Amino acid sequence: LLFLPITFLAALCVSNEKSQLKKIAALSVLVFAVYAVLRFGVAKMFITQAHYTPFELATAWERLFNLPFVLSYYVKTFFWPWPLSVGQHWFVNEFEFLPFSMALLTLAGLGVGFWFSVRRFGQPAWFFVGIVLLSFALHSHLIPIDATVADRWAYLSNFGLLGLLLLWVQQAIEKSRRESWWMAAGVLVLTLASVATFQRNEDWQSEEGLLSRDLEFQPDSFAILSQLGFIYLNSNRLDKGCDVLEKAVALAPKWWVSTNNLGVCLFKRGDVKGAKELFLRSGELGTYHLGYENYVRALLFENNKAQARSVAEQALKVFPSSDVFAKLLELSK
Repeated sequence: LLFLPITFLAALCVSNEKSQLKKIAALSVLVFAVYAVLRFGVAKMFITQAHYTPFELATAWERLFNLPFVLSYYVKTFFWPWPLSVGQHWFVNEFEFLPFSMALLTLAGLGVGFWFSVRRFGQPAWFFVGIVLLSFALHSHLIPIDATVADRWAYLSNFGLLGLLLLWVQQAIEKSRRESWWMAAGVLVLTLASVATFQRNEDWQSEEGLLSRDLEFQPDSFAILSQLGFIYLNSNRLDKGCDVLEKAVALAPKWWVSTNNLGVCLFKRGDVKGAKELFLRSGELGTYHLGYENYVRALLFENNKAQARSVAEQALKVFPSSDVFAKLLELSK
């Protein structure tokens, strides 16, 4: 989908012929229509919101207040990509003058840079500015998305910012008589960037290592805690897993996956009653099939076949193609 507005933006900046722009616009609409029919009509893949992350639960005013922090994060990360972390779900609840002012100044500085770039380079600069603004619009939470920021979402804005930066670098090289200095500076920047990339790649050697490292920068990330707890659970480190999952559930009580996983952890430790409560809550929070499955299994473990049969029958109405619930129903008879 991003290819369509980028293509039209490129044509708008390069071509002055209205007929050509109309053809590109018509083609873009046709491609989008085909995509919409295939996705929504054939595959039945609709846009849904889970309503468990801070931005999905926030009011429009709260999202607007956080907007400078979100957008300035991508600008800051372009120029200083540290620290990087997965699972960023931070949310600013209180006004503090210095952080808010710094975020606004960062965006104001970016706006000044846009203005000078457009004045100096014209249409090529407009293209790259448009790319950055498109990225900001997609990730501004005007329509809430499932994370506050994400490094992978910075790729598009980074492309635009890098393009603007290279326009200025090209001009400086053309005016300078010391091309060797620019070459040395370029090699130095690439070397530093390569070192940073190598260090980040080392974090990805194992999922547990990555999450443990990123947790140091984001101790209150329910996404990191939830996934880390799941790893501990699968490796049968139950005490550690339950502690981490309890923190994840406390931070995001409406996230059904960590609620279910905490139930599994409690069940393995012998707390069947506590596990049942969590399984049922997990199923009700997100119409989560695994939560209901585990709830039925816990009822069968207690030999409560009547209630297990009732829950399995109700679940089959919601998940009619589920072989698991069909088998559980047979076991409950």
